[in-house]
Amino acid sequence: MSLNSRASLPVKPVRKAFEQVADQLRQHIVQGTLAPGDRLPSEADLSSHFAVSRGTVREALRTLSSEGLITTTRGGSGGSFAAVPQASHVVQSLTGTIALMAASNAVSVGELLEARQCLEVPAAGGAARLRTEEDIVRLLAAIPGKPSTMPTNLLFECNRAFHLAVVSAAGNRLISVMTEPLFVTMQVRFLRDRAPDEFWERVMAAHRQITEAIRDQDVKAAENAMAQHLSALGPTYENIDREHATASGPAPEGGNSTSAR
Repeated sequence: MSLNSRASLPVKPVRKAFEQVADQLRQHIVQGTLAPGDRLPSEADLSSHFAVSRGTVREALRTLSSEGLITTTRGGSGGSFAAVPQASHVVQSLTGTIALMAASNAVSVGELLEARQCLEVPAAGGAARLRTEEDIVRLLAAIPGKPSTMPTNLLFECNRAFHLAVVSAAGNRLISVMTEPLFVTMQVRFLRDRAPDEFWERVMAAHRQITEAIRDQDVKAAENAMAQHLSALGPTYENIDREHATASGPAPEGGNSTSAR
């Protein structure tokens, strides 16, 4: 093979130096080489070890700090220390990534709803098995009696509070972390529109049905009610998305459809 032709020797883009440093430090933290609370080497030592400037090291440390993987303190006993990521950091990171993918049509409305099905249907069953009286109180508090009198932002907040209460009642913190970014993304995407009043009436009726099944600890009924509820959301959300796509002109060539799969 001749090396004179650029096409015959593909070249991958070279990542910035601080990203490469952050990648390697991140790997040490994730793999446990640096345990929570362990002090990282000083900026000078890291600079020498990676053969980069101290400015590059600082940028890498800022990246890890924004991800919640390290904490940094000042003073004589200060420095950078490995940390366990907090749920809030993970939610924030996932929310930003999913929102960007949705805004660029890298994921469709159908895919967002399908992801919710995968997470929330078994969560509803788990909530039915494990629910407490406090969980039922939280679920009922998130179901307004007269949704037609409420502004859209409050309706979305009630909707979000209800579904997060279901997931919380299931007792799986990882599912909670994975679910919240989907809510935030869909809320931002559809808050700009006012769905018909009958849509919200149906939503709240479905929430009451799900709550009753969870209260009665009927696992199968809770899962079925959640599955039917999420399926019923699809047409309204997709119509809203389709109207905006039409108003903003044709999608770029190669873009994904917003219809459900």
